[in-house]
Amino acid sequence: MNRQTNKKLNLKNDIIFKTFFSRKGNEKFLIDFLNALLKIEIKKHKSIGRSKFRTINTR
Repeated sequence: MNRQTNKKLNLKNDIIFKTFFSRKGNEKFLIDFLNALLKIEIKKHKSIGRSKFRTINTR
């Protein structure tokens, strides 16, 4: 089996974290995450804008 196929992305990585939780359609994941972290219940949210990330070449 190819190693690349089994590679999981670590959401602790700031760029991946921001990209995942800011993506339209992932609002439920963000709300669930914040509910668990803050131990409160968020019932509705308001979108305040879109984040745009550039690819950074580290090689």
